[in-house]
Formats: sequence, structure tokens, C-alpha cells
Amino acid sequence: MLSDLLYEKGQDRFKDYKFSGKAWSAPCLEDPAKIRELLDSFQLVGRKIKKLRMIGLNYTLVRDRIEDSVFGSLAGLPEEERQSQSDYKNIAPNTLFPRSAQIDEPLLIMFEDEEVFEIDTPQEPIFCMSMKESHLL
Repeated sequence: MLSDLLYEKGQDRFKDYKFSGKAWSAPCLEDPAKIRELLDSFQLVGRKIKKLRMIGLNYTLVRDRIEDSVFGSLAGLPEEERQSQSDYKNIAPNTLFPRSAQIDEPLLIMFEDEEVFEIDTPQEPIFCMSMKESHLL
């Protein structure tokens, strides 16, 4: 096995523009030292982020979870009012609620110089990551 590279990767040619881990060219590593070495090679420290993009669905920002979160934040109100105000179409635009990301496809981070850091963790303790010039983000 070459270092701890898990499998031969693709060439970033995604059919119908749909992400496929098999077609993604990012190396996948599980050895912490090799992961650190690859991360350091990207020179991420001190860079300014311009954009973030999640390729797929963020499972924590789906309608049911947003409604549940808002409902929970309205604990001091009567039940009927909580139900009404936490209905998705009635949620006030200035409502604050915890945000997080639970994703199963890469996170893309674009820096001011237009380079994009791509990272995914398809299965613990594996990290797949690469750095490319932006074309579509």
C-alpha cells in the first residue's frame, strides 16, 4: 500500500455534475501524521475565507429540524402560539437558532486568492482532501 492512500481516485469528471466519491481525485488518508502533512502542504494558516459551499444536503438545516429548533426556543409561550410561530412559513426572518452542518459530501472553502480547499470524511478516521483553483464555486 502506497503510504496510507486508500484507493486510486478519479479525475473530477462528475456525470451530470453530481458528486461521486469514486470520480473525485482527492487523496484519502487515515494516518494522522500523513493527514497533518497534507494539510500543512495547503498552507491554510492565515488565509482569508471568501466563500463556503456544501456540495450536498445539510441534514441539520432541513425543515423539520429548523421547526423543532424554533419551537424549542419559544418555551415561554403557550403551546398553540409556539406551534404557530415555529411553522416553517411563519418563522420570523430575524429568528436566531443554533446552526451546524451534518453533511455526507465535501465541504468547499474558497479563499480570497480563488483557491478552493475540498474536504470530506466519508468514514472515520478517513479524511479526503485537496486544493484546487476555483472554476465553479
